[in-house]
Amino acid sequence: MSRPDTTRPTRSSDPSDPYANTNSHRESSTTPESAYHHHHHHDPTARDTNDQHDDDDDDNDNDDQNTQSSTPNYYAVLNLSKQATEEDIKNSYRRLGLLYHPDKHQTPQDKAIASESFQSIQRAYDVLSDPTRRYLYDTYGEKALHQSWDLGPRLKTPEQIRAEYERRLMRDREMDLENLVKSRGEISVTLNATQLFDPLLTTKLPLQHPPNPFAIIPNIPKQKPEHLLDYLVWPEVTQAVVKHSWQTTILPGSTFNIHGAAVARNGIGTGNVLGTIKHSFSSRLLGELTGGFAESPMAQLKMTYNITAENFVTFAATSTSLSSPPPLLLVLGRRFTPNTTAYVTYRTGEYILGSWGLYAPRRGEPAAFSLGLVRRTLKTQVMADFTLATSSVQASVAASRALTKNIRARASVGTSTNLGLTYSLGLDQKLTKHSTTGMTLDCASVGGVKLILRYTRVGQKFSLPIIISPHLDIRVSIMAGCIPLFLGIIFDLGIMSSIKKKSRQDKLAKIRSENVELLAQRKKEAEDAVRLMSKSVGAKRQAEQNKNGLVIVEALYGKLDPLTKSQPSTFLCRNNVSVNGNLTQNGHSNGTIDGDTRKEPDGNRHHECPSGISSSAKEYIDVTIPVQSLVLNSQLHIDGGFSKSSLLGFYDPCLGENKKLRVAYEFHGGFHVVEVDDMSSLAAPLRAHLVKSQ
Repeated sequence: MSRPDTTRPTRSSDPSDPYANTNSHRESSTTPESAYHHHHHHDPTARDTNDQHDDDDDDNDNDDQNTQSSTPNYYAVLNLSKQATEEDIKNSYRRLGLLYHPDKHQTPQDKAIASESFQSIQRAYDVLSDPTRRYLYDTYGEKALHQSWDLGPRLKTPEQIRAEYERRLMRDREMDLENLVKSRGEISVTLNATQLFDPLLTTKLPLQHPPNPFAIIPNIPKQKPEHLLDYLVWPEVTQAVVKHSWQTTILPGSTFNIHGAAVARNGIGTGNVLGTIKHSFSSRLLGELTGGFAESPMAQLKMTYNITAENFVTFAATSTSLSSPPPLLLVLGRRFTPNTTAYVTYRTGEYILGSWGLYAPRRGEPAAFSLGLVRRTLKTQVMADFTLATSSVQASVAASRALTKNIRARASVGTSTNLGLTYSLGLDQKLTKHSTTGMTLDCASVGGVKLILRYTRVGQKFSLPIIISPHLDIRVSIMAGCIPLFLGIIFDLGIMSSIKKKSRQDKLAKIRSENVELLAQRKKEAEDAVRLMSKSVGAKRQAEQNKNGLVIVEALYGKLDPLTKSQPSTFLCRNNVSVNGNLTQNGHSNGTIDGDTRKEPDGNRHHECPSGISSSAKEYIDVTIPVQSLVLNSQLHIDGGFSKSSLLGFYDPCLGENKKLRVAYEFHGGFHVVEVDDMSSLAAPLRAHLVKSQ
């Protein structure tokens, strides 16, 4: 078969093209399933665009996703997408029922095995065919199905069900949150370390006048240091701040928050306590009332109203004294796109209302008008602001971007007619699920250079601002930013990476040891399912061969070595697989009919699982027969969004690892290879998978 011209990635219009189909979406199991587009012929080692994931995913998140195998995914059991219709669910249930119903088998052993498999199929069908239970499963998962529900007249709509479930979920979480987070607080200690950088800051100036030869210079003896520590210059603590807050729900739609702060600066202390009540009057109107006590009493009323889904208005009045009218704040905002919002802000500043405020002391708060723009995407956030006040003009731009899932970079620059130039650079790194560390370098014409180190864990925050220079100095700012960054990189690569690796291995070993029986059960269920389907799959395979349709040569699932450019052409001989359908199995023999395994040839993958797993346990399994069973009318479609270990005939061969599905198949005399990630969808045949034509 000659290779066709594939200069354009469009669907072939030739009716004789075996890759072409008249439909562009997946049909029910009674008709040809999908139409697959006519793609470029490309290197099969390249990933599908839908299968690309961020390589910097957090290990903890990956572990959580890869170890949630205690309950099979109901959509995977029926091989359906979450958008499946009721007709799709019924057709899939009928098709699997013909294969796994106990009445379809003769021997008592096969009947017992079929009964276990059919129970899983029946359970999946019962949940997905019931709109209410399907909504609960899609929204809250398997655990929501095990709770007692009043499914009578009181709970009819999805909104009522969601409200009831969230009420119960909130009630159950309150105790967990109370044990996990006792309080939310912040401690900040400011250090003055300018003396450490005096050699860089001090410039030798020439003498303007010669010294007076008749001047008497007193001879003051220098005090000799007695200890090594006397040679060190210790930073001075100039300020300490302690903050604490907690929040509770007092009524449905109403919360109460209390916030306290104590500040000690150069031996002088002060404090303040704020209490805030928030109430949601409706889905559009939200109100806040804040009162402050101690040395700086204040009161603030704030209202936010959503005019439409794209427009909102915020009004706030803040009073610190009854001798003058409260300054007002008005914000008008509009969301232009789902990620972009613009706003206009007007502050009245101090003003006089008749005789009210005529004799009040002036605090110098000017009126101001601001224009702002905020854009937020999954990885990037940009904020721009321009302010025109009666006493100054200022503009600023701030941006942050997630370099990886664990590291976020921040930068900002601003200028003002009063404060001059300001800029800052920062990095934040997620250490664990509940802890984060970061550093920020703040530089300003008024204020100098300041380095801020931060550490946050479970609502508790500690920050250490270090004053490097009282003036803006480029050399000092570069040194203050580069040295901690360099040390942080060394610490992360040299220490934290090994700690994370060891922690991940220990976590996987613990999870696997705790789930040994479960994994063994899932393996046995998969092998039993393969045994039941082997006869019917053999007939289906023969039918596909007779019409030169889609024949699965080999399918591997698990932790696989990446394909190389030379690998696909030698895939058959390396795995001892012939195009006539005689299979030599590899790894776990989950694709054989009789369960027999054979020794792998040289060069084949025969890796052991890490973290204390038995040497007999491979990192992949052969799933040729289960994949062939999913072929309908010479079309193969496996939906994404769930782990393929939940498919019938599959199981997880290496819990906690990133897994792939690699399929080698024949279609119209051509040999094809495709590889997808565990959570990605797979569609075949595609011309893009073609490796060798006839």
